[in-house]
Amino acid sequence: MPGSLEHAVAEIDRQESLDQETANAHQYDDEAFEAWFAPIADAAAELEFAPFGTADTCSPAYRVPAHIRRFVELRDEHCRYPGCSRGVKYCEADHVIPWGTPGGHTTPSNLQLLCKRHHRVKTAKRWSVTMTRDGDCTWTSPTGSVHITRPALTLS
Repeated sequence: MPGSLEHAVAEIDRQESLDQETANAHQYDDEAFEAWFAPIADAAAELEFAPFGTADTCSPAYRVPAHIRRFVELRDEHCRYPGCSRGVKYCEADHVIPWGTPGGHTTPSNLQLLCKRHHRVKTAKRWSVTMTRDGDCTWTSPTGSVHITRPALTLS
């Protein structure tokens, strides 16, 4: 009978059983981990774990080379604007320090992914952003509030 002590105990037992089934279904799977990690390892190998800003990870061109774009996609996973989760396929590579200015290199430590909307917001200078070599972005709003976004992947 719903509302009775016996019903409550039966419901708790049912939930615990479901929780155990869910846990069993999500046990660590070596093959699934390898499938998830392989692209990350490949991108890191392409960059040869070279320090950011070396010839292997820095391009003199504005256009982002495929191996650097791939690394930034794996690192960021989505738009880096605070609170945005648009996926990488909807994002553009943004030079945090504008390309062609001192420090504005095409290198992972100066690139972030932004969806088109937030790329325009940043380019219009409504928000400002700085980035650490590890990929942490510090965003400052027009009102002065500060928001930090961290990359999904770090190699340190």
